[in-house]
Formats: sequence, C-alpha cells, structure tokens
Amino acid sequence: MPETLGTETKTTFLNEVESHKLHLEFEVRAKIQSVDVAIKKGMPVKLHTDGTVQPMGNSDDAQLCIGVSLHDGVSGDNVTIGMKAYCVIKASANEGSFVAGPVKYYDYDATNERNRFSMTSITHANCTGWALTSATLADDEILVALAQ
Repeated sequence: MPETLGTETKTTFLNEVESHKLHLEFEVRAKIQSVDVAIKKGMPVKLHTDGTVQPMGNSDDAQLCIGVSLHDGVSGDNVTIGMKAYCVIKASANEGSFVAGPVKYYDYDATNERNRFSMTSITHANCTGWALTSATLADDEILVALAQ
C-alpha cells in the first residue's frame, strides 16, 4: 500500500524533479520465479494487483503506467514514484474482488457519499485513474489516484 511518509529510502535526484507534483512511496514487487524485480530511477512503473510496483513492459498499454521511479530498488525495497495522478481520494469499489490497477469512473455512491469506480473494460479513453488498494466486496472503500 502506498505511503507518503514513513520508511526511509535512499534519495537520488533526477534533473528538474517537480517537487510540487504528487509523489507516493510503494514497495517493489516480490521476486518473480526467484528473480528480484529491479526498478531504476526514471523507469516508468505500473501497479501489480497487490499494490506493489514493477517496471512497465514494452508491450504494456499506456494506461498501466502510474508514473516514474525516483529511486533504484529491488524486490521488497520502497521507492518513491513521481505520479501521473494529481490527487488521491477515498472511493467505493463497484465490484467485489477489486484489485489495484487502472479504473474508470462508474457513478456516485450516495449511500457512502463518495465516487464509485469500476475495473472492468478499461481502455486508454475511459481510464480515470488507478486503484491503489484492493477490495473484497462491492462498495468497500478503496483509494484512487486520479489521472490528470
């Protein structure tokens, strides 16, 4: 789960980092088939379904990219991500078994008084952000990073 404060990370600055932009800390995804996942500073990253980050693949859709890493890190490390999103809101999951990743706006949840997001049939055209947390049931609370 993303954290804005807390665990120390080794700071490595890129040229002209925009400090007024949204930055969130994520854990680098666990090993895949006993091989560490490595992220380098400046590398575009995407969310794994468990809320950790991993490098974008060369065939990944653009809406999977949540931003770029400001640090080097391997599996289990925390890295700060310069987000494509501009804010994080509390929202409701439209369906059960909701996982971290791209989402689209669904409707307004009047019962819980917050926006509701769906993770089905996401395209570049309808992607409105990324769920940062998972939900077990429909209408469970999730955190959503809204795209610009």
